[in-house]
Amino acid sequence: MSQRSPRPATAVGVLDGVSSVQIDGAGSLRTAEIELQWWIGAEDRWHRPEREVAVRRELLDGAPVVQTLLRIPGGDARVNGYGAVVAGREWTVLEVHNDSRTPVAVALVARSVAAVTERSWRPDGARLWCNGSVLLVANRPADGFGAAAGPEELAALLGEATGDGPVAADHPTTAGAVAMVFAVAHGTGIRVLVATGPVPVEGRTEVSPLDAPTVEGVIRGWHRQLDARCRYRLGDDAAELDAFERRCRLLLSRDARAPADISALAAFGHGPEAARRLDVALSELRPPVEADRAAALLVAASDVVAWALDDTEAAQLAALLAGPVLELAGWARQGPRRWGRRRDPIAPASLLADWAAQRLLGRHAEAVAEPDGPQPDVATAQAVAAHRATTMATDGDGAALLALRFGLVDDDGVAGPDLLAGWQPGWRGRALEAHGLPTAFGSLAFALRWHGARPALLWELAGAVPSRVTATGGPTVRANRLDPAFASDLRQGEALLAEPPAHPATATDATGAAR
Repeated sequence: MSQRSPRPATAVGVLDGVSSVQIDGAGSLRTAEIELQWWIGAEDRWHRPEREVAVRRELLDGAPVVQTLLRIPGGDARVNGYGAVVAGREWTVLEVHNDSRTPVAVALVARSVAAVTERSWRPDGARLWCNGSVLLVANRPADGFGAAAGPEELAALLGEATGDGPVAADHPTTAGAVAMVFAVAHGTGIRVLVATGPVPVEGRTEVSPLDAPTVEGVIRGWHRQLDARCRYRLGDDAAELDAFERRCRLLLSRDARAPADISALAAFGHGPEAARRLDVALSELRPPVEADRAAALLVAASDVVAWALDDTEAAQLAALLAGPVLELAGWARQGPRRWGRRRDPIAPASLLADWAAQRLLGRHAEAVAEPDGPQPDVATAQAVAAHRATTMATDGDGAALLALRFGLVDDDGVAGPDLLAGWQPGWRGRALEAHGLPTAFGSLAFALRWHGARPALLWELAGAVPSRVTATGGPTVRANRLDPAFASDLRQGEALLAEPPAHPATATDATGAAR
């Protein structure tokens, strides 16, 4: 059977971990150096998922737990893959269940995907060693072992046409691909821990797959941990699940450090991770930096600082970023001074950079001499709004999450937060709420409840307010898209708003810039 076209891979791992593993559309695990496949020897033949059509894959409840189903005679082979911490170390857990009516053989096939095509492999009961380090640990000893130059040769050794087992072996061998084979009865399975990095020799007896958390426990853990950072209810299960999946993907896609990704992480309470991504992105810059790129990074840096809920951490970040901010602002000012068809004295990138720099350094009074400096003018507000709109219109998890966040609250203005700034007619009648949303004015919680056609808004801003805001008498809570007449200087309160229009007009901030 010809190999089918590949499907996108999914990253699995643990929150705040240091490594992640990709699971592709066929359920295969891939690290930086090793690929681990699973083949099923049924009563008719060996089934290799990467070559089969009857393969289905899904995330369980939005968490980074990948379930792959392979159709075999009499039922399915069901495989779950997810990240977990076991015995103080990060592993990838692979569970292979036989949901068919007959016994099967499960071959765990490991091969090198790095420049070194051949490695030294050694089976050791329930363990497989690779170049002197533990690669995987199963919950019981393997029933057989095979080694060959590559997957095709290994398939021939295993008896692809008949499902015959391999030749048993327990000695070290140098090969391009190896297989550990397990006999699995109906209704049972095996659980394997796959190392995401080198495991020292002394650690080989300290870990058992039975100590790994269950699938249900991992799913609950991801929801509990992300809700602790920031949680929201959109009155739409599909939309909530989509946002949750995007947050998980962004957290585990450790190479995702575009400005939108950095801002999105900070926007949903993952400030430390956003700061780490920002640090890497800044360290990779080499002059000269294109003006728009410099301005975008400056906005992301200001988001990380402005949305930090810990005031001490925000002040430390502002101080650490002072040098890079000045350099980025200088690069942003070197772009072409043209906006649309007319000549402007300052280019949009420069306006954006100056706004972000003042926002970042003005997060706390001790960061600059005049934290409550001049307020943004109309041109600056337009540049900021245009940048946000352009960013949120692009593809990617970061852009989609930013669109959701600015739909819930827009805090780019200096007066105060504008709640539900992305109001949609489809939200009418829904009970919407958010808790722990980081904003430039403190941690925001709000809820929208309905009394007939009129919405009741409840809100609370917690935490210290930056001095640049208190100096101007803010913050003022608004909900311009629902009720332009509503405004409150209370940090906690509730109000019955006017009935929202069926097709709300585009809201504007105090400068007249579109939001």
